[in-house]
Amino acid sequence: MERRDLPAFLGRRAEIAQIRRLLGRSRLVTLTGLSGVGKSRLAEEAAWSVRKAFSGGVHVVDVSREAGPAALARTAVQAVGAGDGRLLLVLDGVERLAGPCAALAESLLRTAPGLRILATGRRSLGVVGEHLLPVGPLPPADAVALLAGRAPGRGIADVNRKAAARLCERLGRMPSAIELAARRLCAEPEPAIEDLLDDPFHETAARGALDRALELCSPDERHVWSRVAAFPGLFGLADAERVCADIPPPAELLDALIGLIDKSLLIREESGGEVRFRVPRAGAGRPPRGHGRDRPVPCPRRTSDMDGPPVLTRREHEVAELVADGLSNREVAEKLVISKRTAEAHMEHILAKLNFSSRTQVAAWVVRRRGDR
Repeated sequence: MERRDLPAFLGRRAEIAQIRRLLGRSRLVTLTGLSGVGKSRLAEEAAWSVRKAFSGGVHVVDVSREAGPAALARTAVQAVGAGDGRLLLVLDGVERLAGPCAALAESLLRTAPGLRILATGRRSLGVVGEHLLPVGPLPPADAVALLAGRAPGRGIADVNRKAAARLCERLGRMPSAIELAARRLCAEPEPAIEDLLDDPFHETAARGALDRALELCSPDERHVWSRVAAFPGLFGLADAERVCADIPPPAELLDALIGLIDKSLLIREESGGEVRFRVPRAGAGRPPRGHGRDRPVPCPRRTSDMDGPPVLTRREHEVAELVADGLSNREVAEKLVISKRTAEAHMEHILAKLNFSSRTQVAAWVVRRRGDR
């Protein structure tokens, strides 16, 4: 891995330490977050910090530069084949070719036992065993430090610290927006932070990141997001059901919430066994264009990307596969990084949809499907 000639990396030390720990125990780690939150730079910095642990080297594949699935596969296979022993493959920007990236990751991990994959994207790959690490806005102190670091000599950290903090909050503490503001400050002979506070370009940048994330959503996910985006802080499943009362049945609402989490439009938090959600600050309170809260978007029943009856969602298929492998609900929850209560709810939906009464029947059904492939 060659280090690019870039400005010094600032902040995110806790995230880098967490990525290092995750790569030590998980073969696939995906950094998810809105456009502009700094996923690519964070992945690069984390990969550089662990390079000595991978004797086969660290190889970076920029998915956005690949012409298509075939070119992507060739580039990745060549990179993996060039190393011996433990090696790390960084797949940057997987949302552009999400399906091919997921299939490629599964294939490479199956055939290369020493491989670890660090992926970045606005959505998860949805691969069994994937460990998600949501990347949110910078902490307040790191945001101000980044602005000061990218606009040296302006006294931001001292004289204008309060104004800088307000500007960073106005920018949602998003690294890309902060760096753009710093460049604008440096371009003026006598820049004033206060002059940027009411600049309309902030709203434009935030809207652009949100629209790019919503492009990845299904109609039911966009509809649910348009409702829950109005919540100012944490909310629970019952709150979501209340504002989305026109979306039957509840299982599809849960699927939509999971989809929004996968695409970084919701953040899941758990405390004391209770799961809560919140909208990232960069997207809070901005319903998607063309889908106002007074006009419900039709919510068609989704079909699975996997073989088999279309009555199960992708997540339910993943749960069923793990049940067939002998995992308990607790182990399924740990594997998919969800709560035990959510895993149990998925299991109940699977039994009801397939008209089964036991986990043994589910396991037998999965085994039969595997034999038919």
